[in-house]
Amino acid sequence: MAITQQLAMVTQSELDLCKTSETALNTLIWFKFTANRYLDLNWAPVGLQICFEQSGQTLSAQKAFDWSLNGTKVVNPECPEGPPSDTVYSQITFLEIDQVQLVAKNLQEVVADTLFAWIPKDLAEANAVLRTDLTVHPKIYYPQMFHQLRQFYQTAAQNNMATVMWWD
Repeated sequence: MAITQQLAMVTQSELDLCKTSETALNTLIWFKFTANRYLDLNWAPVGLQICFEQSGQTLSAQKAFDWSLNGTKVVNPECPEGPPSDTVYSQITFLEIDQVQLVAKNLQEVVADTLFAWIPKDLAEANAVLRTDLTVHPKIYYPQMFHQLRQFYQTAAQNNMATVMWWD
């Protein structure tokens, strides 16, 4: 089974419930909310992080990117990696609604062309510097994944939702 980065949009009441209820948290990590409220980033976060570092993005953009994947707080301190009967491969963290708004704003200001311009044209060389083994060129794969991440946060911000993230 592949371990990939997962994100979900949640209402404030859903987040509050997940903070105290193992059942609610389990519902969230088993993808039982509406499908369009989840984003599977696959293995893209590691390569995207390298892109952010190598392309000289602003500190606000780098912070927004970090928050977008790592959150700022653990959802449920009683079961930080999920209910004991069904743990995931990381802590389950979240961003508050106001933090989602800030992340969406700062990610929107990233010029995607500059984020990926430095990636070598040669597939083998690009994979080496990005520590991956993609069969599609990273200049195609990572912009698509970044667009999905940015769109996910725009949608969450527009709908006044918090976000939850974990590796599973």
